[in-house]
Amino acid sequence: PLVRPLVWLVDKFVSNGEFATVGCMPSLTIEEIRHMLLDSGQKGALEKETRLMLEGAFKVSKMKVSEIMIPAEKLDCVDIESSQSEIIDHLLETGRSRIPVYKAARNKIIGVVLLKDIIGVNQKEFNILSKDIIRPAYCVTPDKRVIELLHEFQSGVTHCAVVVDNKGNLKGFLTLEDILEEIVGA
Repeated sequence: PLVRPLVWLVDKFVSNGEFATVGCMPSLTIEEIRHMLLDSGQKGALEKETRLMLEGAFKVSKMKVSEIMIPAEKLDCVDIESSQSEIIDHLLETGRSRIPVYKAARNKIIGVVLLKDIIGVNQKEFNILSKDIIRPAYCVTPDKRVIELLHEFQSGVTHCAVVVDNKGNLKGFLTLEDILEEIVGA
């Protein structure tokens, strides 16, 4: 499953008549594909940015959520009692489009609010966060593989996850954007 999009991508950028296309090869290991990637980069068949992105995809395929999550102690989040302007300010300061929401204590994340949901709310009616615009927290464990979470994000249910240990203690937060930054090296 992971190799299929990589095979397509390698075929797209490497097929120039000099090599057999990767898609025609019956089975390749990740290491064989990585070696082909390095060879293609050295021969100039791949642009540097493309090679780096493919290397990022290989790197992410082996990582666990704990390796790229925003740790709980560095996590920006807002109290459910926050005003609309406070939430928008937090989002603008962090450059993010979503932020975890807590109730009573920072380690008690109850959901996530998206900037697009706040902007759609009538300002005159918005004094504190409405439960209607708080999306449920999607929780994962720190040892979950990033590639599995990426597939879940791609299914469209959510694009962020609250990372908790087996006892429900907050460990961090991870978004689709964080994973994509790891892949493209931003």
